[in-house]
Amino acid sequence: MEQYKYDFSIIISVFNVEEYIEEALESLLKQDFNMARVQFILVDDGSTDGSGKYCDDFKKKHYENTIVIHKENGGLSSARMAGIPILAGKYVSFFDSDDILSSDTLKSVFSFFEEHEGETEVVAIPIQFFGDLSGAHPLNNKFERGSRVIDLSVKGNTNISQMSVASAFFTRRAVALMNFDTEIVTAEDAIEMVKILLEKQTLGVVANATYYYRKRKTSNVGGATYKKNWYITYLEHFSEWAFKYCLQKLGYIPRFVQYTVMYDLQWKLLQQHIPEGILDEQEKQTYQKKLYSLAQYVDDDIILQQKHIFIEQKIFFLYNKYKLNPNIISNVENGHLYFEYQKKLIYDALNLVSYINFVTVKEKEILIEGSVLVCNVDLGEPEMLLKVGDNIISAQEGKYKDIIYSADIPIAKRKSFVVSVPRQIISNHTLIQVISKYKDFEVVHKRIIYGKHAPVTHRCANSYYQKDNIMIRPAKGGLQIDICNTKQEALRSEKKYLISLIKSKKKEAKKAAIARTLYHAVKPFVPKNIWLVTDKSDRADDNGEAFFKYLMENKKEDCTPVFAISKKSPDYIRMKQIGKVVPYMSWRHKMLHLLAAHTVSAYSHNEITSPFLNYSYYYSDLLQSNHVVFLQHGIIKDDLSKSLNRPHKNFSLFVTSTERERNAVLTDNYGYEDEQIILTGLPRYDRLYNKPMKKITIMPTWLRSLFGDYDPKTSKWVLLPGFEDSQYYQFYNGLLNSQKLLDYAEKKGYVIQFLAHPVLFPYLSYFKPDKRVVILNSEVCYRDVFAESSLITTDYSSVAFDFAYLEKPVIYTQFEANHYQEGYFDYEKDGFGEVEHTLDDAVDRIIEYIDNDCVIKEKYLNRIHSFFAYHDKRNCERVFNKIKEYDMTKLK
Repeated sequence: MEQYKYDFSIIISVFNVEEYIEEALESLLKQDFNMARVQFILVDDGSTDGSGKYCDDFKKKHYENTIVIHKENGGLSSARMAGIPILAGKYVSFFDSDDILSSDTLKSVFSFFEEHEGETEVVAIPIQFFGDLSGAHPLNNKFERGSRVIDLSVKGNTNISQMSVASAFFTRRAVALMNFDTEIVTAEDAIEMVKILLEKQTLGVVANATYYYRKRKTSNVGGATYKKNWYITYLEHFSEWAFKYCLQKLGYIPRFVQYTVMYDLQWKLLQQHIPEGILDEQEKQTYQKKLYSLAQYVDDDIILQQKHIFIEQKIFFLYNKYKLNPNIISNVENGHLYFEYQKKLIYDALNLVSYINFVTVKEKEILIEGSVLVCNVDLGEPEMLLKVGDNIISAQEGKYKDIIYSADIPIAKRKSFVVSVPRQIISNHTLIQVISKYKDFEVVHKRIIYGKHAPVTHRCANSYYQKDNIMIRPAKGGLQIDICNTKQEALRSEKKYLISLIKSKKKEAKKAAIARTLYHAVKPFVPKNIWLVTDKSDRADDNGEAFFKYLMENKKEDCTPVFAISKKSPDYIRMKQIGKVVPYMSWRHKMLHLLAAHTVSAYSHNEITSPFLNYSYYYSDLLQSNHVVFLQHGIIKDDLSKSLNRPHKNFSLFVTSTERERNAVLTDNYGYEDEQIILTGLPRYDRLYNKPMKKITIMPTWLRSLFGDYDPKTSKWVLLPGFEDSQYYQFYNGLLNSQKLLDYAEKKGYVIQFLAHPVLFPYLSYFKPDKRVVILNSEVCYRDVFAESSLITTDYSSVAFDFAYLEKPVIYTQFEANHYQEGYFDYEKDGFGEVEHTLDDAVDRIIEYIDNDCVIKEKYLNRIHSFFAYHDKRNCERVFNKIKEYDMTKLK
C-alpha cells in the first residue's frame, strides 16, 4: 500500500487577508484530529498587507508540518497550483484563508474516506455563509439525506452538483488531474470538479461537518460582470468545455454535468444588460450566440428545474434550443393555455401571475394599475380585461413598459395596464379579477402579486386598505372590495391585522404591530400637514435643505416642516438651528413618515421613500397617505428610467429644471403622468451666488463598476478591491499630480482643489495628490465651491449644470464610458465646455483657460442661456405651489 507522510495536506492560498487569516487558521488548529498528521502549505500570493508575515510567524510555531511559499500575485488558481507539487498528504484540501472549518471536519472526512475507500475521489461538506451574508448555500440539497456516496449516474440524482473546491476534499489521485485555469473568473473550481467527478461519477457527502464561507461586501465577486473574461472566455473555458469534454471522453453528457453547467448559466441568463464598454458589438453578438447555443446540450427538464431564473428565461432558452416557438394548446372550457415542446408541458398559462402595482381610490372611481408577463412567443399581444363582479371592463395600456432582457436580447415584457372602475358598480364583496384575452380564448389569472407601492400585500394575513367607505383586501385569485360605512368596521379590520402580526414568528411583524398601534394612538394629536424634508442620511446642503430653509423663512402656515438627518452628521446641529429636526432612520423618523402628508427629498434611496426598507409591506396601507416629492439632486441628462420609474419609486411629483429634461422624463420609460412632472427649477439654485477666487475645482462623478453593495444604514457604497488600478483612479490621481498644471496654476496665482463625489468621501485617503492640491471633504458647502471657483472640470457629474448656471466655464474629462444609460444630452453638442479624453489634453485645456482668466466662451454662454427654464431665484416658491396644487387635486 502507498505510504503517506500526512493524512491531510491543506493548501491555503493567502492574499491580503490580514484581518481574517488568524481566525481561519485557528479553526484548523482546533480540529478534533491529530494535527501532527496534517501538512500546511501556505501560499502567499503577493500580499501587500501583513498576511505574508503572518504566514512566516505561523511556520515558526508549526515548523515541522508547515511550508510557506511567497510568490508574485497571480490569482487564486496560480496560488493553488504552486502548492500541488509539494503535497505529502493522503487527502487534499484547498482552503481559503478567510473561511472557517467546523472542528469535527477533518475527523469526519478522514473516517468517511477510509470507510468508503475506492468508492469516490471527492468528499464534500455543507457550505454555510457568514459575515456580511448568512444562510445555507443553494447547492446544500445533497446533504439532506445524510452522509453517503452518491451515484451521479442515477437519474434521480440529476440535481446533485458540487462546484466549490474549497468545501471539498480529494484523494491524491484526483489532485493529479488538476490544472487550475488562470484565464477565467469564478468557475476555475467547477472545471476541476467536472474532470474529477467524471472519473467515477460518484460524490461523497459528509453532512455532519461545515465549511463556513465568509461573504464580504468588499469581495471582488461583486464586480465579476465588469470583467471581460466573465463573458466569452468564461463560456469557452468552462460551459462549452464541460460539454465537449464529456462528449469526447464518454460520448454523451451526464445529466449531473448538464445540471452543473445550467445552474451556473443562470446568473448569465438573468443579467439583463452587459455593462457598457466591456464588449464591443461583435464580441457581444459572439457572446449572445455562444450563451444560447448551449441550450442544445441540456435536457428540457433540467432547464425547467432551475430555481434562480424565471419562466421567461426558461422559455427563451428552450426557444433557442428548438429554434421555434412552443406549440400552443388551449382548452377553452377550463381556461388552460399550454406551452409545449415535443409534447412535453413547458408551462401552463393558468399559472400566469398578474401584478397589481397601484390602487388609487378617487371621488368617482378606483384606478387599478398593474402588469402581466408576456413571453416572446407567437401569440400576439393579449387584450387586458378586468372582471369586476359581473362586469367586464377593458383596460388601457399603461405608460410604463418593462421589457425584460437577457444579455441585451429582449425576451419578454411586462404589459402594463390601467383600469378605471366606476364606484357606482362596486357593491359589497365585489371580486376583481385580471384576464388576458388571446384571440379566441381568455385566461383568468389565478395568482396576484402586489407591488411594493400597492395598498395591500399578499405577504401578510388580513392585510387591508380603507379609504373613505371603500375597503380593499387581497382575495384568492383577485382583489376584493367591500363597502365600509362605519368606523367600527375599520377598527375590526385593524384588530384582525394586528392579531395576525402578533402571532407571526417574525420579529419585524411584532414590531409592526407596536408601530401601527402607536400610529393610531397619536394620529389624532399630530398636525395633518407634516412635510418631512430630507437630503441624505449623513449630509444636507442640497435641494432638501434649500427647500426646508424656504419653508422656515417664509413661515408657511399650511405645512409643518420637519428635516430628517443623522445625528452623526456634521450638519445635524446646523439644521436644528433652522427648524425642527428628527434623527434619520430613528423610530421618530419612521413614525413621522407614516403620519406625514409629504416626504420631500433630493434623493431617492429606498429608505427615503420608505424607512421600513424590506419590511414596508407591513405598512402598505398607511404608506398610501405619504406622497413623495422628488426634488432631485441634479438635472437629469442620462436615461435614469431604470431606477426612477414609477413602479420602482412612485413619486407623486417629479421636479425638473429644463424643458428638455421634462420632455425626456415624460417620453422615456419613467411611467409618470404629465401633471406629475413639474417644471420648477432646483430649489438650491435660488441660493447660488458668484464670487470667483482663482480656484479651479476638479469634481468627478463616481463609477458604479468600482463599488459593491450599498449599505442603507450608513448610506455608503462599499469600494471593491482594485480601485487604485482602475482607469478612473489613474486619471484623477494623475491630474492631481500633474506638475505641468500645478506649476502653471501656481505661477498664475490659481489654486487647484479636488472635491470627490460624495460616494467617494469615505475613501479620500486612496488619493495621493501633490501637496499644493487642496482636498475638500464632506463638510464643504457646494454653493460656496461653485461661487469661489473660476472653472470646474468634471466627467459626467450634474454639478456642471450648477456651475454653468453661474455662467462660468466647464471642462469635461471623459476618458471612459459613463455608467449611466445615454440620454438626451450630447456633451459635444449640448455641453457647456470642451470634452477632453486624455490627461494631457485636459491639462492643456485648463492651462488655456487660465491664460484667458477663465472667461467662458461665447458659444457655451449661448447654450447656457437657451438651456435653463428659469433664472429668477423663485424655484422653491414654484415647488411649494405645485405641492399645494397637488393636495387640492389628488382626490378628483
